[in-house]
Amino acid sequence: MFDTYDISNLPSLDELKNKNKEDNTNWKFQDLIVTADLESLVNKDGTNSVYMAAWYNGKIFKVYDITYYNMDSNKMLSDFWFDLIKKNEGQFVYFHTGYDSILSLSALVNLPNFPFLGHL
Repeated sequence: MFDTYDISNLPSLDELKNKNKEDNTNWKFQDLIVTADLESLVNKDGTNSVYMAAWYNGKIFKVYDITYYNMDSNKMLSDFWFDLIKKNEGQFVYFHTGYDSILSLSALVNLPNFPFLGHL
């Protein structure tokens, strides 16, 4: 049902850094990394309301502010994911915390007509 990936053979970060030093190609370790962060408030009922999301790939950054989305965090997070995926294909995304990725997961799995989700 889901594609699985064997990550046991991935090189370590040190190996990737050293590879970059060893060859003079245009490939750079930092070109593979995207960082992402979400900010949220904890409501009185214990739920989280995400009000900001951002990503940075070493060259460009995007910030998503809930005030531009009529206070709709689902729409904001959908745009965040769509843009993050489309503009950073083939890169690794590191969230500030694992909890950030969990907070944004429902928006990811509900992206309409997104090719990699077509088999779900």
